[in-house]
Amino acid sequence: RYTLPPYEVVHLRPMLADLDFKPLPKLPGRNIVYAGGIVANDGSTAFGYRKYARTIFPALMRAGWTVHVYPAWKGYERTADYEAIGCVVHKSVPQGALARELSQYQAGFQGYAEDGCQPFVHACRPNKIWQYLEAGIPTLGYNPGSGGAIYDGRWGVVARTLDDIPAASAAV
Repeated sequence: RYTLPPYEVVHLRPMLADLDFKPLPKLPGRNIVYAGGIVANDGSTAFGYRKYARTIFPALMRAGWTVHVYPAWKGYERTADYEAIGCVVHKSVPQGALARELSQYQAGFQGYAEDGCQPFVHACRPNKIWQYLEAGIPTLGYNPGSGGAIYDGRWGVVARTLDDIPAASAAV
């Protein structure tokens, strides 16, 4: 019914130079990493889907993971809730060095909390879908939106509920 202007979908791809790295040795134990935006647990926000410290990261910890967080730009103002529950918070890493940095972990996390704007969550395709593949680590997802279908059963697995996280963790 509507005449729309022409459009083009541009899939994110790493620079070839960023793929030429020697992976770091794996950390001992079960370590999962999240690199991206975070928000604090207090207050309501349109970005509530990034309140990982409330339910998702505690569920990962109960499943035996040590959760490492590399907050995105300005994320350091919001790390207290993550440190309080036992996450290991790191300084951000330049994009060109991120794949090598992430390579030391056993898995990467991609997904969203059930707070905030779920229509956005279900439609977006975040960088993390590709960044963990670029780093050579599998992806564990929860509430990942349509992007989860890209890696589920290929280079990762999606937990359908918080209670499914332990079983999904065993599959990565």
